Amino acid sequence: MCLAVISVCKSFKDQVLLLEEPLCGVAPMLTAVRKLQSSTEHLTTLHPKFLLLCLVAKCYKTGLSILEEDIFEVDQPRDLYLYCYYGGMICIRQKSFQKALELLHNVVTAPMSTINAIAVEAYKKYILVSLIHHGRLMTLSKKLTVMDELISCDPLYLGKQVNCKFHASGKEQNKNKNKDPEEDAALLM
Repeated sequence: MCLAVISVCKSFKDQVLLLEEPLCGVAPMLTAVRKLQSSTEHLTTLHPKFLLLCLVAKCYKTGLSILEEDIFEVDQPRDLYLYCYYGGMICIRQKSFQKALELLHNVVTAPMSTINAIAVEAYKKYILVSLIHHGRLMTLSKKLTVMDELISCDPLYLGKQVNCKFHASGKEQNKNKNKDPEEDAALLM
């Protein structure tokens, strides 16, 4: 029964995205998430699908309602990675940078056998948000040097180069203080 509901919800999500009507899917997916949860502490496979719909439909406050709950039970690690990644993106759009950093940190530092695309994208967002929020790159762990090396091969990598340029001159810091924060958030999408 549960697998059938999940399959229907996944197809439903795919259809509303295909029809470019993600807003129509937000409320039904939230209801499905609530029905499928054994407790509010349980992360279902529908949580990331719901957050994706909220992100695409720009229903950020609805997505935040799910993110306020503490999660202690996870069935699939990939669901947790996507939940934290999409949740971080929603928090960025709401300018809740500290919460976004926490969620993205959870993805990047989560135990995994191999580095996956979700973790790499989360790390890039983590770098940008830490520069916007703290004005410097927040260090994570010495274990992440492999992640640094992988991302440095990516042409979109901004990490240490941006951090060095950011602190290179006082003029750059002053210019960034006068920038519109809306522009900073737009850079992250």
